[in-house]
Amino acid sequence: LYEAFVQKEDGKWTFRHRLFREALQRQMSAEEKERCMESFVQYAKENNNKLGTFGFARRYSLNYHYDGHVYYHLEEDPASLNKMLSDKNMVIVVRNDDIKKVQAYVKYNIIAQGRKYMLIKGK
Repeated sequence: LYEAFVQKEDGKWTFRHRLFREALQRQMSAEEKERCMESFVQYAKENNNKLGTFGFARRYSLNYHYDGHVYYHLEEDPASLNKMLSDKNMVIVVRNDDIKKVQAYVKYNIIAQGRKYMLIKGK
């Protein structure tokens, strides 16, 4: 937790505002997201994997850098993720927060992890 104080003319410090460290750490710049997605695409290309997403809509960087079809899956239920993970030739981009919701129901290996996204593959 960060706190900012401002000194008044009478010499006393007064509270101005707070910035929460967690909120600051969660924010990713567009450039950082782009680099993260590019690294996931590079892994999929180098290993001849299909690329999919779970729980979020289209990402320009995935479409632009990946030569094949990107499988976008918007539903956030464990059964649909298990179905995607059953394809041993598919890697899936998932938000870190979304995987926490379903991790008790699915079996996966983490291939790469960023601050906001991770790349997973079925066991």
